[in-house]
Amino acid sequence: MEYAINNSFMNTKYLTNKNILSLNYEINRIELDNKIIVNKKEFILNDYDNPISLTNNSLMKNTLSINPDYYKEHEKDINKLIIEFIKNYKDKVLYIDSSKLVNSEIISSIASNKNICEIYLGTRDDIYKLTEDDYKKLNNGTITNIVTFGVEEELDFNFDSIIKYNKRQLIGYYDYEDLKEFKDGDNIYFYDVLTDDEIKYFSLLKNIEINFYTDDYKNILDSIEKLDKINSNFKYTIKVKDDKKESFNKELFNREYISKNISVEYHLEYFDICEYMRYEKMLYKLIEPCTELSNYEKFLYAYNITKHFKEYKETTGEDKFESRSLYKILDNDEYMVCVGFSNLFVDLLSKLGIEASTYSIGVDIGFDEMDVMSENVDGNYTNEYGAHARVIVNLVDPKYNINGIYQSDPTWDNVIDEDSYTYSLLTFDEATKARRYLYQDNGKYAFLYSKTLNDFYNCVNSFIDNLIKDNTWAIKMDEDLAKLNVVRNTINIINSLDINFYKELISKYSDDYKKIVANFEEYLYEVGNYIVSKTNNSIRLEQIKPAIETLYTKFYGLDEEGIKKEVDRTINFNKKRFNKCFPTTYRINPDDTKEVYSYVENKFENNDEQIEITK
Repeated sequence: MEYAINNSFMNTKYLTNKNILSLNYEINRIELDNKIIVNKKEFILNDYDNPISLTNNSLMKNTLSINPDYYKEHEKDINKLIIEFIKNYKDKVLYIDSSKLVNSEIISSIASNKNICEIYLGTRDDIYKLTEDDYKKLNNGTITNIVTFGVEEELDFNFDSIIKYNKRQLIGYYDYEDLKEFKDGDNIYFYDVLTDDEIKYFSLLKNIEINFYTDDYKNILDSIEKLDKINSNFKYTIKVKDDKKESFNKELFNREYISKNISVEYHLEYFDICEYMRYEKMLYKLIEPCTELSNYEKFLYAYNITKHFKEYKETTGEDKFESRSLYKILDNDEYMVCVGFSNLFVDLLSKLGIEASTYSIGVDIGFDEMDVMSENVDGNYTNEYGAHARVIVNLVDPKYNINGIYQSDPTWDNVIDEDSYTYSLLTFDEATKARRYLYQDNGKYAFLYSKTLNDFYNCVNSFIDNLIKDNTWAIKMDEDLAKLNVVRNTINIINSLDINFYKELISKYSDDYKKIVANFEEYLYEVGNYIVSKTNNSIRLEQIKPAIETLYTKFYGLDEEGIKKEVDRTINFNKKRFNKCFPTTYRINPDDTKEVYSYVENKFENNDEQIEITK
C-alpha cells in the first residue's frame, strides 16, 4: 500500500520515500512535525510507524510533515531524501519550515536548482539564522528572495535586497527601509526600553532627534550614553510626568555622564538638561531644611514656602505660562496664580515623599474684588463661576494621629504677612462650606465627597446613570461599559494619591479592569470604605498647634516665651479668619425662625476631645 488516509477532514496522507520523489504529488513546504492544533483540538499527522505525511488544506497547503522522533534516528536518510527532492524540484518557491532540516548540503542543493527563485527558511517560532556561507551560496543570480527570521552576526549589517530579513524590526517597530528614509532633524519615537542589539543599528541613522516616552529612566540614560558614542550629534527628548519626576531625578542626579543634547519635556514645556537640573536644584534647596521632620511638619513647611512665595498676580502679557509654569514662577519676581501655587506645592510635597496632585474646581469668583478678611461679610457681589486650582493631598503622620485625604489651597491662604492655615487641610465636606461657594463637583473626583458608604454608592449609581443616558458617546454606553469607567476613574484617583493601596487593589483584582468589573460589588465595597475612612478626618487645633510650635522652635530662633507668643498670635489670627471664611449660615423657616443651614467647627478653637501627639 502506497499510502493510507489518516484523517479525511485534515486531508492527510501517509507517503513513502518513492511517493515524495514522484511528480504526482505537489509539495512546496517541508517541516518536522507530527501534529497540528485546530480549534483547540489536536490532530495527529503521522507517527513513528507512518513517519511521513502530506497535508493539503487551507491551513497546511501541500505540506510534507516528518515525524521528529523518526527523523532523529534516520537523519542521514531523510537528508538524502530531501536533497534528492530539491534537485528535482520544479516550482519557484520552496518553504523549509524547520530549522533542523536546514544544513550546508541542503543549502547547496537549493543553490544548484535554477528553478528555485524564492526560499523560506524557518519560521517566527523556529528561527533559522542565515549564515554568511549560506548567503554566498544562495546569491547565485537566480534566487531573488531569501526569507529568514534571523541572520548571524557576519550578516547583521548586510541589507542586500535578496535577504528579506531586512524587513525585520531593527529599532522598536522600525525596519531597515524605515531607517533609510530618515534625514537630519527627523524624529524617532520609543515607547519601550532599548536593547543593546537595537542600539547598534543607530549607526545607520543620521543626526536625528530621539524621543523617549517610557518610565525606565535608567535604561533611557544608559542608552543615551551609548548612543552618544555612536553619534555625538543625536538629540534626545525625555518626557517626564509629575508622578515619575522624582524617580527620574534620582537616576539623573546620581550619574557622572549626562549628555548635553538632552531636552526634558515637562508639562508641555521643553527645557535643556542643564536648565532642568538648575530648576530642580532650586526646588530641592527650598525643602532641604525640613527633610528630617514628620510628615505633617513637612507639609506645613512646604505650605509656608508656597503661600508666601509671592503675591497672587496674573501676567499682563500673552505668556500665561509665566504665572503658571513650575519653572517660570521660579524665574520671575512678580507673577503667580492658583495653578502656579498648586504646581509648586505638589512638587515640594512630592520631593518630601508626600503624595499629592493638582485639582481643578469651579468656584464663585464674585468675592475676588473684595478682601476676604473684610467685616462686610454680606457685601454686594456678583455670583460668577470661575475655574480654580488647588491640591489634593494624602497625608499620613502617626505622630499627630493624621491619616486622611484632604483639599489644600495655598492660593487662598496667600496672606504674605501672616501664617494663614485656614485652607491648609480641609475635608471635602468642609471645602463645600467656604464663604466662597464651591460648585458641585460632578467630575472624576466626585466620589471623594462621600461622607458615608451609602453616599459613595449613590455617587456611583448617579455616575453610571449619567454615562448611560449621555448621548455624546460615539459608542452607546451600556451598564458594563459604564462600570468599567467607574473602575478606571477610581483606580486612577487612587493611583495618584495612594500608591500602596493602588498596588494592593491591583494585586487582589489584577490590572485587567474588566476582571474588576466581574467583582464590581466587592471592589466598590472596599474602595468605598477606603474613601469614607480617608476623606472625613478633620484636622483640629490639638494637632495644628503643636506642629506649628515645632516649626517655630526649629526655624524662628526665638526663646521659649517668644515662641509661645508667636504661636498664640498665629492661632488667634487663624481663628478669626476661619470664622469669616466659613461663616455659619441659616435657613429662614416660614414662621421666621432660623435654623443652621451650614456650619463648620472652627478648627482653631479648643476642642474637649484630646488627640495624643507622640514625641
